[in-house]
Amino acid sequence: MVQPLAKTREVIAVEMQGHGHTADTDRPMTFRTMGDDIAALLDYLKIRKPTWSAIRSAARVRSVRRSSIRTRCDGWW
Repeated sequence: MVQPLAKTREVIAVEMQGHGHTADTDRPMTFRTMGDDIAALLDYLKIRKPTWSAIRSAARVRSVRRSSIRTRCDGWW
């Protein structure tokens, strides 16, 4: 899925800490810490508003919920 998307978009495939080839960590792995890791990566890369995609088990996702108070959705593609 990454290769076809990369033909028309900039794609960043993230491997989360403790998953895949990354080393385990001593800190607790929670949704909060993983979210903080993604936010730090986006800040480092100076990406303000990314478009998200789930590859693994995407058929199990019925919808995406945005939980921040100050958000604006520019549309769906």
